[in-house]
Amino acid sequence: MQPDIYDFFPAAPQVSAFVRRYLYADSTTFVDAGMTPAPTGCCYMGHIFRGAAWCIIDGEEGHSRSGFHISCQVDQREFEVRYRGQLGHIMAELTPTALYRLFGVPAASIRHLAVDWSDALGKELAQTLIASVKNTDSREERTAAFDAMFENISQSSSKPVAHIDDAVQIIEAEEGRISVAELCDRLSVGERTLSRQFHKIVGISPKSFARSIQLNTVIGKLLAQDEKALTELAHECGYYDQSHFIKTMQQFFEQGPREFLQGDNHMFHVFIGNTRKSVN
Repeated sequence: MQPDIYDFFPAAPQVSAFVRRYLYADSTTFVDAGMTPAPTGCCYMGHIFRGAAWCIIDGEEGHSRSGFHISCQVDQREFEVRYRGQLGHIMAELTPTALYRLFGVPAASIRHLAVDWSDALGKELAQTLIASVKNTDSREERTAAFDAMFENISQSSSKPVAHIDDAVQIIEAEEGRISVAELCDRLSVGERTLSRQFHKIVGISPKSFARSIQLNTVIGKLLAQDEKALTELAHECGYYDQSHFIKTMQQFFEQGPREFLQGDNHMFHVFIGNTRKSVN
């Protein structure tokens, strides 16, 4: 059973170039559960302020020593996230290039992992950032502190990365329904160059990113209880046919779309279908 503990809240407008939204859990009941995450195309920067959360990758447990963690792209490896205790957790869902533009950290360098801020960003910077957000007691204070932290660090951020930020915008505008060849034609850049740079900065290939966006789009429409027939919905979201869509769902969620909608999938509802939903 997936724990029903997370909600999402908006980031401040001044940091919207880097932060999509905040995921927030403040559970007053004991949680002992896990989930297999599906790709969202985003990295996350968060703080576990109560309870415990950790990842298990190919059977090996990974814990954040400080509770301040960065989590990046996932693929189809054996990957599970576990939660235990009265969980308190805030996560900033970053835009695909934010980790690189804000901190100069290629997402590919910590792909699949949840690592301490100090390991990813360096001890000195991590200590400064942690000090700016740790002495907070409420959701409002924590999100405000994270907003202020990101706004401050954005003053020295790099400019949008040539081709990569444009590629992200095009893929998202097309809801993932674009080939790498067409993407490169629009950007007037070679496929090898784009794929290499995109993988380094975003953490996955442009093809995998487009697939994540396509999946998020269709899950969002499913969760919105779109009344269209499944075949029509699959075609609208760029799948060849209903069976192609069902196969993709089973690959990521080990269940088809109808079973997904009927199942206990709160975490997927929050993380997947809502990834690009506007938050007011």
